[in-house]
Amino acid sequence: MLAGKYLYKVELNTTADITEFVKIASRIPGKVTLISGNVRVNAKSILGVLYAKMKWDDIYVESESDCWYEIRKFMD
Repeated sequence: MLAGKYLYKVELNTTADITEFVKIASRIPGKVTLISGNVRVNAKSILGVLYAKMKWDDIYVESESDCWYEIRKFMD
């Protein structure tokens, strides 16, 4: 966990996973970001999540609020 932020590693294996993840992320209050190294994309954007899945080996979710319960299905 970072100062005031929550960080979780996730796995998005299928297109259905990506679609469901974006729907869930869109309901989480505040900013929700996917991170790999120094690159960040909006986790509430289907294009951002698709990009992350195609380009990154490891995907982490950073959020302003604790979203563990909502995204636990995608945890690595």
